[in-house]
Amino acid sequence: MIPLSVVRAAVGAAVVCAAGAVQAGVFKCAQPDGRVLYQAVPCVSAGEQINASPASGPAYDPWRKSAGERDIEKLERIEREREYNRDVSRMEGRADDLYKRADKRRCAGIAERADYYRAKERSEGVPYWIDHYKAGRLSAEARYDRECR
Repeated sequence: MIPLSVVRAAVGAAVVCAAGAVQAGVFKCAQPDGRVLYQAVPCVSAGEQINASPASGPAYDPWRKSAGERDIEKLERIEREREYNRDVSRMEGRADDLYKRADKRRCAGIAERADYYRAKERSEGVPYWIDHYKAGRLSAEARYDRECR
């Protein structure tokens, strides 16, 4: 079995050699008839070595969108966000309405309870029950004042 460090060294050497082959010199040679010839070996007559390394930066992508297409997509995205925000505002308004209605119902129930105790307090003749209903009425009125006003 070959040690892992030897395999890594071999792979690294292969990568370095391949990179060197890619960046090998390219020579621009002028021919006697005036044509220009590019070759990997030095020119027989006068010529110059040129840099033929791969271009840096992103390659041209034929599928890349034009500025106009990007602008259209940006406007569509902005419109979708506006529509989303309108929907959220509408839902928040509905939720506020539901909370207000629930609060009104709850407060109406508390007021109804206070009225019930008030009516019972007036109609009962037994002192114990009068005190009981009075305590219930005062409790309901305090709760109404605390939560509904």
